[in-house]
Amino acid sequence: MRKSAIILVLLFAVISLCGEEPQERLFTLQDSVKIALENNLDIKTSEQKIVQKKWEKEDSKTSFLPKIVGTFSWTHLDKVPSISVPGMPIKIEMSKNDIYNARVTLSQPIFTGGALSSQYEMKKQELDIAHGENRLTTQDVIFQVIQAYFSILKASNFHQAATALVNQRQAHLVNVKKLFDAGLATKADILKTEVALADARQKLVETENMINLAKENFKTILNFPYSCEINIEDTLTRVWEGKELEAWKQIAIKNREEIKQIERSKTTLELAKKIVKSGYYPNIAFVLSLQGEKGTSSGLNSWYQNISALLTANFDIWNWQSTKKKINALDSQILQIETQKQKIINLINLEITSSYLNLISAQEKIKVMEKAVEDAQENVRINDLLRREGLATTTDVLDAQTYLFQTKASYYQALYDYQIAHYQLIKASGQLIDEFLATK
Repeated sequence: MRKSAIILVLLFAVISLCGEEPQERLFTLQDSVKIALENNLDIKTSEQKIVQKKWEKEDSKTSFLPKIVGTFSWTHLDKVPSISVPGMPIKIEMSKNDIYNARVTLSQPIFTGGALSSQYEMKKQELDIAHGENRLTTQDVIFQVIQAYFSILKASNFHQAATALVNQRQAHLVNVKKLFDAGLATKADILKTEVALADARQKLVETENMINLAKENFKTILNFPYSCEINIEDTLTRVWEGKELEAWKQIAIKNREEIKQIERSKTTLELAKKIVKSGYYPNIAFVLSLQGEKGTSSGLNSWYQNISALLTANFDIWNWQSTKKKINALDSQILQIETQKQKIINLINLEITSSYLNLISAQEKIKVMEKAVEDAQENVRINDLLRREGLATTTDVLDAQTYLFQTKASYYQALYDYQIAHYQLIKASGQLIDEFLATK
């Protein structure tokens, strides 16, 4: 009930954003993930796959139960078959022109060598695999939302840095013109500043395009109408709790869905092997049949009824070792699965190591760039003062402003790379779904 209420509130928020007069609203990362999990088309497809496998599992149960089959046939003969009595002008009709036959058969499998139970267990495994695929799809969508979310924030901060650069160069242009009027600057200084201002404005346009593109990507992942207004909350204050690399690896081996999926695939092959092995055993079934005939020698003018009970046993006497060859092929597939599992484990360990090192690198880069931004800001201030005193050139001031813009961009890059790197590490350890669904 609580989950449904949250979903309704979020959907109402989406509708309010996409009306004729969109309202501004801040989306948190949690909001974005929840909406994506409800709207994303890939997740909807994987959920339908689960429904399909559920029905297939339910259908497999019917193989254990008796089945009743009814058949009816009508045959019209242009000539009635008959026999003649030797020496007598008499013909005895063997049937009528119209022959009717009706049958109701009940059949119940008694022993199949484990084939039916193995088929049912296989369908259960296929359902588990469908659930695993859904979790993998969900995890991928969550991470796509995270990347798109922080891409918007990154682009927004780049835009702020570009706006600050434009303002600085506009202010510097005013100062240069004043110095020119006082005879302390040349026309070349004015032209150089105007060119630098134009370049800063171009950077501003580029960052605006980055924001728009990031928002469109965000809407695509959440399956939003493109007319929606997207405003998101910044989450730079979050600091993550550290774990050792080996601890992350152990968590990944325990939680990664890919390892569980490969184990389920192995179980499915082992069940398929049991089904093939059932060919070594007889297939025993009980058949009860009620048959009615009319128009035949048994009942020319009225229905003739007959009830029969049958116990059947079918088995292969010789099939050129087809069963053994199928089992050998399945054994080979199982060995392939074992090899594939080890390969997946190795790739997971590599992914964990890469994500962990990226996180550490981003963390250290943040510290470095914080100091770099402070130094760059001070550099701009000093060069601006020196230029007013005639002790620095316009080029010095413009270079200082450019360096400040670049260091700010690198700083914001590091901040959001840090956030994404940690979510990448959580994803690599198989905990990304729990990180968000635990709060749903």
